[in-house]
Formats: sequence, structure tokens, C-alpha cells
Amino acid sequence: MKVNEAAVAGTLESSDVMVTVEPGEGIQLSIDSSVINQYGRAIRATVLETLDRLEVTDAKVTVVDHQGPGGVRRVPGRGRQREKYPLGRCCAMRKPEKNRLRRTMMFMSAQKPALVKDAYIFGADSVILDLEDAVAENQKDAARFSLYHTLKSVDYGSTERVVRINALDTPHWAEDVRVCVAGGADAIRIAKCESAKDVQVIDEAVTAAEKEFGVPEGTTLLMAALESPMGIINALEICKASPRMFGIALSGGDYRRCLHTKYYPSGSEMLAARGQMIIAARAAGVQCFDTVFTNFNDMEGFRAETQLIKEMGFDGKSIVTPKQLAIAHEIFAPTAKEIAEAERVVFAIRENAKKGVGIFLVDGKMLDIAFVEGAERTLSLAKATGLYKGDLV
Repeated sequence: MKVNEAAVAGTLESSDVMVTVEPGEGIQLSIDSSVINQYGRAIRATVLETLDRLEVTDAKVTVVDHQGPGGVRRVPGRGRQREKYPLGRCCAMRKPEKNRLRRTMMFMSAQKPALVKDAYIFGADSVILDLEDAVAENQKDAARFSLYHTLKSVDYGSTERVVRINALDTPHWAEDVRVCVAGGADAIRIAKCESAKDVQVIDEAVTAAEKEFGVPEGTTLLMAALESPMGIINALEICKASPRMFGIALSGGDYRRCLHTKYYPSGSEMLAARGQMIIAARAAGVQCFDTVFTNFNDMEGFRAETQLIKEMGFDGKSIVTPKQLAIAHEIFAPTAKEIAEAERVVFAIRENAKKGVGIFLVDGKMLDIAFVEGAERTLSLAKATGLYKGDLV
């Protein structure tokens, strides 16, 4: 079909996109966008797929978009099985890693392309692309569009891509899940999780989406944010609710509000929740992450809080600014002394085991086989952070 008359849709106003269609020979597509490097391929694919669906073979199409992708409201279609992703699989899609290094999980609003397109350069182990609190109620669709094309277009390298979806008591979570899976997110963070049932509902939705978009079942991992006393009480059942679960995280703001308290530098108001969470996580064999520290200027306060949760056994900390990355990574990384001690312990235990010796001395300390797990974990962490090049793990 040929286009015989020119037509214009949209405007050049903020959060809109103007599309002009004119008569032409073949398909002639021109894109003028301020985010062409990030979303050019996605916009092109959207236009070409629309023309193909309408059986248009001859047309000149001009797309002008200088305010980001907010005016385009396209996510993968509902109601039909897709044999492949509309834009091809994301170049960064990886096999799920439940026990990978996660010292830092940095929040970014999924709605802001200027932030998320380069989020990996800061060096966080994981980036949380937020569809929940960081996005206004009337911008949820735009945020999903931005998220989908970010996941498809931006190679985050080794940085894990976690998406915080809207809570189950909202009308948004189901479509959030579909977009996460279709885009190829590594994991989904369940907001305001209070029970194993909450996890299982999301698990079922993720499984359905993986089937819909041709993603191998089990590819998309889950974690749960515990934000209320009920969530803390049910921490163990939440951790064990799904084989997709890799961890739980504390959300301090909502939890403090529920307890009718506020932030104290000592951390006394959070001690019970942190203690119950880390015990539940270790009992279930998943990871445990602390809440954000929101005072960007109090770096000593951040250091003290991060040191506290490291000593309690937490695997990492949620952060809200790249300024906090270096301190968190420093605290969670083993020191040279700890690495050397762990290496001596592992070597001594293995050598003595060959001789049938179960109790022995290392650096004047009496050790047995019970110490090997902690020493091996130290070396594994050191290897993951590039501080250990040995072959004992």
C-alpha cells in the first residue's frame, strides 16, 4: 500500500513526539531525536513494525523527538505469543547468578534516560532501575517504555540489572513484570513484600511472561524488599518462597514509619529487623542487603552504618548516589591481612586433612575444619573483587 496524502501526528511539545507521513517511493525513514544514541534503534524498530502491520510499502516517515521517549507508549503487545524479542535479545542478557557479588545496589529512576543509560560506568555491582517510588503515578507507562528500551539498547557489561516493580496492591505490577521479562532484566525486586504468597504471585507472573516472550524459564531472578513489621516477621518464609529468590533487602523509611520511630545514628531502631533478616537469609541460603542511607553529605555516618551491617553479616547495601560507592566497596572488600590469613587457613586445613589431622595451629590459633568455609568465602570475595589471584578457590 502506498501513502497518497501527507499526515502529521503528535506535537513538538514536552513529552511528545511528532511523526510526519508523506508519499514516497519505498520506505524512507528519518529520525531526529535528542536520544538517538540510546533509543534510535528502538524508535526505528517501532516505526517499521507499525508500517509492516499496516501493510504500508511506500512512504516517507519523519520522526522528531527532542524531549526523550516519553511521548511514545509502546511496550511488547499482550495476547499473542512472540517467537523472539521485537528488538532482538539484549546484548547483556546472562544466565542467572544467585550468589554473585552484590556489595552495592544503586537506585536509578527508570524514567530518566540521561541517568540510566550510563549507570554502569559508576561501578556498582547492581543497578536498581526503579518503576515504583521514583516514578509519578501518571508517568508509569512512560517509565515502562524507557525501561524496556534501556534494557534492550544499553549494554551494562557485568553490572546486574534489577528492576523494582510497583507493589501488589497497585494496578501496575503485572505490566511491570511483563516489561521486565520482555526487556531481559536480570532480576525483579518485589516492593512491600509481606509473605511467601506475595513472592509466589510474582513468580507465577514471571513464569508466564518468560513463556510469552520466549525466555528460558528461571532466567529472571527475584528479591524481596521488606518494609513492614509483617515482612520482617515472615522473612524466613519469604526467603524460601521461590527458587528464583536470591535475596531480601530492608527498606528503612517505611519500616521506621511503621514502628513510629525515626533514624538514629546508633542504628538502635533497626537492630531487631536487621538481626531477624540476616538470620532468615542465612537459614534459607540467600543474600541479605541493607537499606539506603539518605543523607548524601554525611559520609562518616554512611561509613559507620555500612561497617555495622558488614559486621552483622550483610552481603551489601542499597545506595542512592555514586558518592557512596567507594566507601561501601572498601568496607566489603577483604583487607590484605584477611586475605593472607584466609589463604594460610585453607592451605593448612587441606594439608592436614590429607594426614588425617583435624585440629592444628595456624599463627598460634587452634583451628579445625569448621573454619574452612569462612576462609574460602573470604578468598572467593577477594577473587570477585580482583584482590586475589590465587588458586585455592
